[in-house]
Amino acid sequence: MASDRGFRSKNSTAVLTVLVTDVNDNPPIFNSSKFDAYIMENQPPGTYVMQLIAFDADSVRNSIIEYSIMEGDDHSFFEISSKTGVITSKAVFDYEQKTKYVIQVITSNVGTLLFTSAVVDIHIVGKNEYYPHFVQPVFQFTVSESARVGTVVGQLQVIDEDSGVDGEVYFLLVGSSNNKGFQIDTRTGSIKVSRALDRESQSRVVLTVLAKNAGSIRGNDTDEAQIVISIQDGNDPPVFSKEIYEARVSEAAPLGTSVVSVSAVDKDVHPSNNQFSFSILSGNVNKVFSIDPQSGAIYTSGNLDRETIAVYNLTVTATDSGNPPQSGSTQVKIYIDDVNDNGPIFETPKVIGYVLENEPPYTSVMVLSVTDRDLPPNGDPFMFYLVGGEHKDFFEMESHTGLVKTTRSLDRESISELEFIVEIQDSGKPPMSSQSPVTVMVLDKNDSPSTSRPLIILVWVHNKNFPGGKIADVHPQDLDIVGQYQCQILEGNSAIFRIPRKCDLHTTKIQNPGSYTLTVSGNDGKHHNVSSTIRVKFLNFDNDTLQNSVSLRIWNLSADAFLATHFESFRRALDEVFKPTSQPVIYSIVNIEEHLEITLASKSPENFYVPSQDILTLLSDKLPVIRESIQDKEIVIGFNPCEISPCQNKGSCSSFLEMKDILSIVDSSTLIFTSPYVARQFSCQCPRGFSGSVCQYQQDPCLPNPCLSGGTCHQDGITFRCTCTPQYQGEKCDTPRKESCSSAPCRNGGTCQEAPNGGFFCLCRPGFKGLVCEQTADACRPNRCLNGGTCVSENLGYHCVCTSSYFGRHCEKSSYGFLPYSYMAFNPLQPTTNDISVVFSTNNPNALLVYNFGAQSGGRSDFLALEIINSTPTLSFGGSRTAITRISANIVVSDGKWHKVTIIRNGKVASVSVVNCNDNGDTCEECLLGNSTCSKSATGHTGTLNFNGNLLFVGGVATVDPLLERPGQVSSNDFVGCLRGLSVNGRQIDMSSPLKSAFVSSTCSRKEGPCSASTCGDGATCIDNWFSTSCLCDFKMLAASCTE
Repeated sequence: MASDRGFRSKNSTAVLTVLVTDVNDNPPIFNSSKFDAYIMENQPPGTYVMQLIAFDADSVRNSIIEYSIMEGDDHSFFEISSKTGVITSKAVFDYEQKTKYVIQVITSNVGTLLFTSAVVDIHIVGKNEYYPHFVQPVFQFTVSESARVGTVVGQLQVIDEDSGVDGEVYFLLVGSSNNKGFQIDTRTGSIKVSRALDRESQSRVVLTVLAKNAGSIRGNDTDEAQIVISIQDGNDPPVFSKEIYEARVSEAAPLGTSVVSVSAVDKDVHPSNNQFSFSILSGNVNKVFSIDPQSGAIYTSGNLDRETIAVYNLTVTATDSGNPPQSGSTQVKIYIDDVNDNGPIFETPKVIGYVLENEPPYTSVMVLSVTDRDLPPNGDPFMFYLVGGEHKDFFEMESHTGLVKTTRSLDRESISELEFIVEIQDSGKPPMSSQSPVTVMVLDKNDSPSTSRPLIILVWVHNKNFPGGKIADVHPQDLDIVGQYQCQILEGNSAIFRIPRKCDLHTTKIQNPGSYTLTVSGNDGKHHNVSSTIRVKFLNFDNDTLQNSVSLRIWNLSADAFLATHFESFRRALDEVFKPTSQPVIYSIVNIEEHLEITLASKSPENFYVPSQDILTLLSDKLPVIRESIQDKEIVIGFNPCEISPCQNKGSCSSFLEMKDILSIVDSSTLIFTSPYVARQFSCQCPRGFSGSVCQYQQDPCLPNPCLSGGTCHQDGITFRCTCTPQYQGEKCDTPRKESCSSAPCRNGGTCQEAPNGGFFCLCRPGFKGLVCEQTADACRPNRCLNGGTCVSENLGYHCVCTSSYFGRHCEKSSYGFLPYSYMAFNPLQPTTNDISVVFSTNNPNALLVYNFGAQSGGRSDFLALEIINSTPTLSFGGSRTAITRISANIVVSDGKWHKVTIIRNGKVASVSVVNCNDNGDTCEECLLGNSTCSKSATGHTGTLNFNGNLLFVGGVATVDPLLERPGQVSSNDFVGCLRGLSVNGRQIDMSSPLKSAFVSSTCSRKEGPCSASTCGDGATCIDNWFSTSCLCDFKMLAASCTE
């Protein structure tokens, strides 16, 4: 704006625009110094990764930006557009080899040195390229039937070549495998026991497990495997036939009386596990019962008393000989029957009756109340008889009611207490009787006049200040102990003393009291007044007295009795003890429960108190003199309540002398001792965590653990209880448990076992029995073996040698005999999983053991068969549109011995195993999967077999039609021999109840060496047909005998 200088100035304005010319002084920048980018693995080169964008604050002419990648370890794998900042790949990436690449991107102005950089982390995203697969198609594990829930059976192994989350494998049990007693950890593939196992009901379990990645199943992205778990025979405890046994026995039963017998069974296979003996574990108070360890018979071994114990609850165990031994238990409740073995007794230990004096003869005194520990009819009604006693003639008794009456009038002043003896008889047959003393107290009547009572009252005052109150009962002397006494002061200081009611002498508050004399008139409310002279003497003690005092405790003596009979002699004895150096000061006598506590000090002529420790020394040295003065009653010099350690839980005890604001008045006929209540007390300083007067309470009584020797603490209200280890016992597990077996009480080689209650029981060797195996016995008498079996005694008990075709612990089971053209039929097999075991004996080189087939179509069908072909077991299976798979185990099984063949098929994977068994087929060896000496396996062409509901045939077929319609499946049509057992999927098949059968015998009797005594004749050959023989004669002819 411009203006002139005129009076009235003029002005004008103009706009000036200044243009700032830009220079390139700002570098391009990114909005971050670090970026993250992602690219899927296996993408082709040139795949877009990300775009970086930089910004430049300069003008357009100066903000021309270009992008580049700095050289580095990973720069060659990527490229960037210099103009757009788009990053693309130059290679194909593999997540399993490397998961992250790092490059540095530079942005700059063209033709200048201005630039900035940023780091780009390029992450390779994995792709699920591979699917999990098991390292083997079948896994085999073993587990004991006694394994607890949670026991790890085995670990599955699976491979997935992916890394990261795509390589994470999940394991799942398929279908019914979830309900077979096992579970699988979905992440680790660990197989665990999920419920109690029982080999006797299922010896082998086949599971199907699936391995998959996370997410849903899309078809062929999973793998399956078979798990074969063999359940081994564990040592199961014996099982009693009853959970509770009940019996009765008379309390008068003689020793050796049989009470009850218990029984148990043990289904274990091994003899060491199924031999057991009985013992009484607990409840056998005073050991009044014994048990035969072999038979389980319980009999009396001690005297019984129903009135002490009416019912015995015994815990009886059966313990086998396994290692470690297992025990089963049962409860035996034995009721004790009553006999009349107790006489009647009074309901109270001391029977006391009361009667007033001067009552006329035949006054009723009491009715005797009686009880009897025996049960009816051995108790009431009772009969009562007066049979003796010093005062028998003073009373009479009604025999049926027990009513006691006087026979004369009684005078309490002549005799105050009377005694007689009563005999009571019960109603038992024969009756029982007992005698008891009875005391009758004669109650007083006010029939004697009062007499004068000269009296001295000693009143001890603290610091010369008496607060006032009652100091004594000053009633007159009287032979009677009852009366309505009234008194009044005739002479004396009425300003200090008064009698407000009855004969209670009171004082007002007094400072520096001294000695006073009073004349008091009193009567018993019936007779004339009498006067008595009463001298009241106030005595002083102070804090020095308290600080130098000692306490004496006299047991079982009251303060009144002490004052009446022992005070003067006791005081004279103390004078002798302390003279001539000091004088005793007895200033407190109080009752503490049923005992007496005396507090005293000792003062020198110079009015100094003797220290309490010196007093204790003097009194202790002269203890015989002190005791003689109180007629040798028990006395404690220097009583200290802390000596009995009243503070619990390591509390600290402190003793102190307490003086209360109440008066103790001790009365005798001529002397009354009145003093403040002074007594020795204690206090507890509780440790941290405890409270209460004696530190008895604890917020958590288990902290710190009060149980010693490794015991476990359990809170029980405000206190605790300890569960001790087997080696210790006691409230705090502080006492070593005595080893009952240390003295080797079991005789004749018996094994001693510690019982949980601290006792012991003996496991007797065969041939011995009794509590400590002291009696001889024969385990084979009577013969426990059935069906002609021979009982053989041995160290672990006995065993049975069974005849041909029989087996079992007692030869109670039999093999089945399969004759020519015989068969059995059962429910069809499952389509995908089969686990079949057959125990048999035969000499036939070709036989059909198991055969299941489906619907026939064009001469083909799904099927599964187990045969003996050329003396070796062979498994065949296949579908109607697939080839047949055959697996042969190269082990001869047609040798007439017992063998066990097991076939397992899980889908396409199948195996055959063969093991030998003992002579009767009862126990067999084990064959682990992968052991090529006893098993063979192969993979077939089909995993699912459809049997269309057709039955499973064992040992043959009902007709040859299925074989003719399905040529090439099997080569035999029957089985001749003995078959001991058949199990399918681990469960034993009940061969006594087939759906169909023919020509099968319930026993399998076979002669040993049937050709050893052949009657075929010279030159002929004997042929063993198992159940019979035939002869091969000349010209190749077969006949029963070549001699005919």
